[in-house]
Amino acid sequence: MRFIPSRMSCRQLLYVIRHGERADHAYGHKWRQMHPTARSYDPPLTDEGKEQARELGVRLRNEGIAFVISSPFLRCLQTATNFSKAMGLESIGIANGLSEVINDSCSIHEQPIVPSPTIEKEGVASLNDAGIVCPVPNYRESFGEAFRRYENAFVDLSNKHYPSTVALVSHGYAVQTAVRLTLPRSFGNDVDYCAYVVLERPSKDSPWMLKSRFGV
Repeated sequence: MRFIPSRMSCRQLLYVIRHGERADHAYGHKWRQMHPTARSYDPPLTDEGKEQARELGVRLRNEGIAFVISSPFLRCLQTATNFSKAMGLESIGIANGLSEVINDSCSIHEQPIVPSPTIEKEGVASLNDAGIVCPVPNYRESFGEAFRRYENAFVDLSNKHYPSTVALVSHGYAVQTAVRLTLPRSFGNDVDYCAYVVLERPSKDSPWMLKSRFGV
């Protein structure tokens, strides 16, 4: 059962989570040899990555998270799936605004097509309408453009579900963005797999404050 806070309590929490261990980073060229037809910009999780997501779900299962919304990239969808199931949630939303930074620095060398048309074969949970429909960002966006995109996605998705607690499963730069929104002088934070930041605001019109962080 989803936990919906009383309207009398206007505080809202937003969890911004990085995906688990990705196969291409774990296995390097061996992964490409094992999956020669796979899209290089959209690797799956390793088994360790799936376990990291499940462990995070167990850790946060009593935090009142009502909605889990994911980047359309496979590693995030698989993270969101394992994370959600560990908390007893059976479906997840997708928001393209949570996508990876779409440029060559992030190993994306073409306009990505996400989510994968074969996600039903990848163990992804059933999808709900918790996300927001918008186009996938254009190839060769700058990091500044990505920062503003993530900031807008945080606002739009949290406002849609206010005052419920929402978890967003995205990428390392999204987690860095969440830190920089509350600590503007913070740059270049290392972000572990399944690291997360918890943002808090006392009302819908209030700015976000950093409540806590793990692995960042």
